[in-house]
Amino acid sequence: MSKTISWPARVTYIFIALALALSLAAVAVAVPKTDADPGLTKWTKVTTPTHTDGTIIPGADIYDFAVGPDGDVIYAIGKVPKRDVDDEPNIDFALWKSTDGGATWSDKTAKLLKANVKPSGKLLLEFDYLVQVSVAPNNADFVMVAGELTSGDPAVVGSTNGATKFYTTLAEYSLATGEVILCMDVSRGVEEVYDIALGTDDGNVWRYQAGTYWGGTWVDATGTGYDGWQASTPGAVTSVAFSPSWSADKTLLAISTNSSAGKTWLQTAKWGTTKGWGNAVDRASKVEFLVETESVQPISGLALTLPTDFHGVTGMALPSDYHGRESSLRRVYAYVDVKTSANVTAGGYYFRIDSTTLSIPCGPSGFPWLGSIAYHGDHDTGDAMLGQLMGEGTTDDPYFTSVCAGIQVWRTDEIDICCPDWKTATKKPSGQAYALVAFTPDGDKAYAITVGEADYSANSSYADESAFSVSLDNGKCWNQLGLIDTDIDSISDMAASPDCSVTYLATMNDEDADKVGDCDSVWMKDDNATEYAGVWQRVYHKALDTGTDAKGLLRLSPEHDDGDVVYWGDFGTDNLYWAESKGICKWSTKDTPSIDIQDFALADDDTLFVIANDDDLVKWTEAKGDWSSAVDHKAVYGHTIAVLGDYVLVGGSAGSVGYSDDAGDSFSRLGDKAELESTGQVHVALDTYFTDNDTVYAAVSGGDDKGIWRWVVDDSTSWSDLYATPSTFQLIGGTELKTDANELDYYGIVTELSQDGNPKTKAANGGVLYAVYSGVTVSGAPYSGVARCLTPAQETCCGQLSWDYLFCKLSENEEDFSLDPSALKICGCLTADSNSNLFAIDNRAYYTEYLFGDANAKFKESAIGRLWTYEDCFAKAGITLESVADGVTVASDPCYCYNEKFVLEWERLCNACEYDLQISLDDDFSQIMFDTDALFHETTGHYTAGDGGFYDPPKNETPSVVIWEGDLDCNTTYYWRVRSRYAETPETIRSFWSDVWSFTVEAGPTVAIDLTAPDYGATKVVITSIGFTWTSVADATSYDWVLSANADLSSPVETKTGLTGTAYTYTGTLDYGTTYFWQVTAMKDGSVFSVSDVSTFTTAPAAVFACPQCGLTFPTEAALKAHIAEVHPPVEPVTPAWVWVVIGLGAVLVITIIVLIFRTRRV
Repeated sequence: MSKTISWPARVTYIFIALALALSLAAVAVAVPKTDADPGLTKWTKVTTPTHTDGTIIPGADIYDFAVGPDGDVIYAIGKVPKRDVDDEPNIDFALWKSTDGGATWSDKTAKLLKANVKPSGKLLLEFDYLVQVSVAPNNADFVMVAGELTSGDPAVVGSTNGATKFYTTLAEYSLATGEVILCMDVSRGVEEVYDIALGTDDGNVWRYQAGTYWGGTWVDATGTGYDGWQASTPGAVTSVAFSPSWSADKTLLAISTNSSAGKTWLQTAKWGTTKGWGNAVDRASKVEFLVETESVQPISGLALTLPTDFHGVTGMALPSDYHGRESSLRRVYAYVDVKTSANVTAGGYYFRIDSTTLSIPCGPSGFPWLGSIAYHGDHDTGDAMLGQLMGEGTTDDPYFTSVCAGIQVWRTDEIDICCPDWKTATKKPSGQAYALVAFTPDGDKAYAITVGEADYSANSSYADESAFSVSLDNGKCWNQLGLIDTDIDSISDMAASPDCSVTYLATMNDEDADKVGDCDSVWMKDDNATEYAGVWQRVYHKALDTGTDAKGLLRLSPEHDDGDVVYWGDFGTDNLYWAESKGICKWSTKDTPSIDIQDFALADDDTLFVIANDDDLVKWTEAKGDWSSAVDHKAVYGHTIAVLGDYVLVGGSAGSVGYSDDAGDSFSRLGDKAELESTGQVHVALDTYFTDNDTVYAAVSGGDDKGIWRWVVDDSTSWSDLYATPSTFQLIGGTELKTDANELDYYGIVTELSQDGNPKTKAANGGVLYAVYSGVTVSGAPYSGVARCLTPAQETCCGQLSWDYLFCKLSENEEDFSLDPSALKICGCLTADSNSNLFAIDNRAYYTEYLFGDANAKFKESAIGRLWTYEDCFAKAGITLESVADGVTVASDPCYCYNEKFVLEWERLCNACEYDLQISLDDDFSQIMFDTDALFHETTGHYTAGDGGFYDPPKNETPSVVIWEGDLDCNTTYYWRVRSRYAETPETIRSFWSDVWSFTVEAGPTVAIDLTAPDYGATKVVITSIGFTWTSVADATSYDWVLSANADLSSPVETKTGLTGTAYTYTGTLDYGTTYFWQVTAMKDGSVFSVSDVSTFTTAPAAVFACPQCGLTFPTEAALKAHIAEVHPPVEPVTPAWVWVVIGLGAVLVITIIVLIFRTRRV
């Protein structure tokens, strides 16, 4: 039964809902506009590549991986240096899982330990190594792992919940001891039942069924009940694959070899109601691999640090519409790495098999060794990849590729022709052998794993660059995401795109006897990427020059806000590498400059400047396509370079600065030679407004002139010291007093990137400047931070500028921001809604070093050698003032000539918690009457200083200050402003000053205005020609008068300004019987001098006119007359009825008489 809601009830509900909506809207409006961001105004370590999330695993090799149906879930197995896992010692096998396409990896190895595999006690021993991992094509949680136990027995375990819990399949009880599992596949689940197939080195195919249970039995699918199998004993089954149409065709495919016969076959089976292989069952087949009619046999016994003798020697891939019951859809792509025979050269041979028809070999030219195959598409169109197994060489002496060269992947989309055009990868996956490739099910991405020659368990070697790589362009370009066998010893440089969306990192991998190679790396993180946003990808690796001062320098073209064009320079050599598209794809070697690189910079995509550590500078221009001849940059032993369009600034290593305004064609020296000390290393920057103010800066380390200096081109005659020298160690975050105020060495200097991004800056003051320092305490310990000035180009008294020293969350005696040629970078502040972000590099060993064999196999000392960042949210805004309103008059004491108590309020900026306040007699603040120190004055005792030494409001979210009674003089106009000085992080940091507002303390009792007429509260005041008078105020120059029907004087009836007398007559007409309010303000030279109280009066009531007929009353005579005319109009005279009766009777009588007369005449 349904209920009907009555209409009144409905109305009630509607009103309740409306009230609720309005209340919620009110709550939303009441949310504070700004909340303190804990990530602002403090130094934080940037998350950079380490063992965390499985990015770097030195000593690791990956043997196999499997991709789930969504393309994001991936399982991988491999080998790592021995470590303790759940208190089990010396475990060197590994299982990893990723749920985000390989961006991060979690270690699932503990789930494979004997103690954790279910049923408890059934797994006989621990795994010794793992060989295969497979996942169901339609269920990412159904995963199988195969390996060998320490006893030599094969074992297989499975999970239905994504590797959270594994169950043994008891394979060790069915397969023979020593029988090695070479390949494995899992079918699509049909009604929650999954088939698992194994191929082994005994030439067997084993079958197992599982699903919601794990009580099945392994069946030899080449034996009884499975007729037609072409014997592979002695031999091996090297590849197995279930048909993608398994639920309909129940087809399995296997590649097998018979070593005695020297033959290799592709065999298909039906595992439906009728089971069998090849010609023994309908629609199954057997195809022998032939090269020029000659039988072939796969190679074996590879020494490639792989877990089996047959790893990767054969492979096959199926179109998505493969169907075992349709001969036209039984297409297979396969390869075999064959041994040398009488007429066949050893190598990798790729074939296309259509049902039972084998194509001629049609793989890449030269028959390179192949390690894997992948295909995405259907019978008609698709993309294919082939992964390289190893370099040139024989099976007895396999050739690993060069450690930094990578391993090849070939690709094609030409699948309908016999011999497709195989293209090599533009940038290969890193590693030295066995490129195992796969497409995601949707084909949007390709993955690859590799191995290398390192074997940490055997010889403590590592850093062979094997890794998990991804390609977003069908195998053309590969970048590493995780499980990378590399090392990072230090960060040599970083670069951030101007809009802060892209970050690059250059890391060094120093030579070491235990390392296979010393490949240095470039990493890239794109926060706006369509795929892998915010994830570090290694986009390039190469061994740079060796030596104690080896480093890679990163520079970006300023043409692209997103950092699209990047250069990597090999410091101290003439090697330059560059890439477009954020380094994702092709990296090229720049034509060699004629000088070795000390520093370099780009003016745009087509113009590049390089300086050497002598006096030479060369320039590359795309138009010329070559390097210019060397030019003397005048800086004397070049150290750093800065470029802005055609303006080039060079800092030297001997206290000099060179300057060019013609794109480096010629240079002049700014100041005298060695003016900034002959041992001073100079770091240079051009002001944000250089094209307007011609101002440049120098930050100096070493010598007696260490500090920050300024020069104005065509104006300065010597460098101006900006006094970035804190007087006490406490100002820069220490606890010791400094013995020398000039102990700060500066190792980098930057200014804001854009004139348009900061509304508070201008050419006269310059863009905000930052310089990174590193010094030594009196006890010899390091300390670092960044000095910051909001107005570096501003000329001030005695050259003193206001500096903040940004060190919050840095540690005394720890970080060392001393990396040359520059330890400081900047991005952001391109628009008014973005802040500047700083980056500083700790010039110490990255995480100290890597620890092998510890409980977690990870980098240690995570605070050392890191990249740090700082977001400055105070550098581009001032405080927003709220009240008292600009220009308002505040009350004075009625008896004394000073103010009554009032409150100044402003909005909180960023995470500010302490402030500077100034109240001045002029808007230039040259006559300051009241400032922050006055708030803490001992005679007032109103406030005490906050933790930062500045004014700390009672409530941070709604900052305000009480100006107490008697603090200010009456009859005076004051100007006030506020700025932030201390953040809650905590950090002592100033903002720009707020806008300047004013208020006036009203005149005191000696200049009060008395309103004399009409009297306060007067009644029956006439409605027109009303005279208003008031008393005069001495020194007043004019008066303002206002009349309103509202007590707050809003919507005035009339106002008058500039009255010179003390009287005014209102000639308009007011309403009868209405109360009015009025006020007079005395002005002095345009400023409020005194304000009267508000007076009030009521106009007379209107006269009464009454209707004599009905008694109604009306305000005017005209209204009464209109009423009478409408309601009581004049009455027309009415003849009485009796008159009409008499007239009628008379008429009858007259007629009767006439009739009688006529009748009488006849007679």
